[in-house]
Amino acid sequence: MDLQGQATCEKYAKKGILWTTLVALIVGLVTDDYLRMVQVFILGVVLVAMGVLFPWPWYTRHPLVFVHAATKNNNNNNHS
Repeated sequence: MDLQGQATCEKYAKKGILWTTLVALIVGLVTDDYLRMVQVFILGVVLVAMGVLFPWPWYTRHPLVFVHAATKNNNNNNHS
C-alpha cells in the first residue's frame, strides 16, 4: 500500500464507520430493537474492515520509488 492509497483507505474507513453507525442507529430507532441495531453495526464494521484491511489494487496505484544509497569511495574506507 502506498502513501496515497493509505490516505484513501483511511478516508474510506472513517466514512464507512460513520455511515455504519448512522444506519445502525436509524435501524435501532425504527425497529425499537437493540439487538438488531448491534447486528447491523457489526455487519457494517465487518464490511468496512474487508474493504480497508486488504491491499486491494486501488490502494497500490502510486508506488514509491526508492533511491539507492550512494556508495562511499574507497579512500574513506582505507585507514592507514
